[in-house]
Amino acid sequence: TYKLEVEANTEQDSYNHQSLTTASCNGNAPVVSQNFAQIEATTGGKVQLKEAPPKGLDLDVPVNFATSSAKRRANFQLKKLSRDQYLSAISLPSGRILVGDHLYQLMALTDLSSDLTSFDLPITLTITYLPEEVSTLNENSLIIYRYDSSVWHALSDCQLNTSNRTITCTTTQFSDFALLAEPL
Repeated sequence: TYKLEVEANTEQDSYNHQSLTTASCNGNAPVVSQNFAQIEATTGGKVQLKEAPPKGLDLDVPVNFATSSAKRRANFQLKKLSRDQYLSAISLPSGRILVGDHLYQLMALTDLSSDLTSFDLPITLTITYLPEEVSTLNENSLIIYRYDSSVWHALSDCQLNTSNRTITCTTTQFSDFALLAEPL
């Protein structure tokens, strides 16, 4: 269990600073690091979770990510999860290996009790990795996967840039995400 400070929308369209405590992550994996940003649907926005720049996760949220008036803003949370504890409880797809420690839980909270798990427009995820993280892996097989309670799904519409060491994919759903690759 961990605690996060959030800004909540009130009926008067102003903000209330409140505290939110959420349940533990899949596999009871502890959160290693986290970042969050409140993003308006009318403007879109970005949030990053970087540990050793440039390594980390960038999230690009488009304008009108949600068109419902009740979901016109959200607190986007990026959480890096503990690799060992997570993998002791959740198996990866056959023939795939976790690249470094690129294991994240993404959430978007519209208020203190509601999360937004799907979006009207795709959200762009970019993971930047280090050369040593892929030295024993087939770099051309890198793909971001999303875990859906019991099954891993490879994201489509991905762009791998081995020169900049980035992979960029889009998703319309949030959950746990991992950067996976095939061994050499």
